[in-house]
Amino acid sequence: MRAFHRTLQLHRYGDPPLSLDRRLFDPTEVASDLKFWGREPGKFGERSRLLEAVANMGERLGEAVTVVAYHLDYDGYRYLQTYGPAVHLMAGGNILTEWTSEPTTDQRVIDRCVAFAVDAALRLEGKASAAPQTSITTEISADDNALG
Repeated sequence: MRAFHRTLQLHRYGDPPLSLDRRLFDPTEVASDLKFWGREPGKFGERSRLLEAVANMGERLGEAVTVVAYHLDYDGYRYLQTYGPAVHLMAGGNILTEWTSEPTTDQRVIDRCVAFAVDAALRLEGKASAAPQTSITTEISADDNALG
């Protein structure tokens, strides 16, 4: 579980991590912003727990969308989410895993989870190595702004 999340994190943010202005959109970041706002002392009162619950849901949905968008095995992802430990992304990019239920001893389930994590790592590594290595900088002047 930790290996899958580390690989996904490296694929999203780069190695070394790209600055915020150079990263592509990531659906999980929207939910992370909600968590940050919900933790501001006294700002949301009792609604902070609700805001954090919505943020957790957004992160999970964003991660599932990412798995589908990268053409990874969604059923394998579901197995890993169901039978693997909970993963907490900590400040500084560290990952903490926590078993919230008794780990399974079913070898078929274990094999399915490991197969997904290895396949996802290989696919994401292949996508990263196939991406162009040049840096693209785009400047948009007021006259060139196609959005408005």
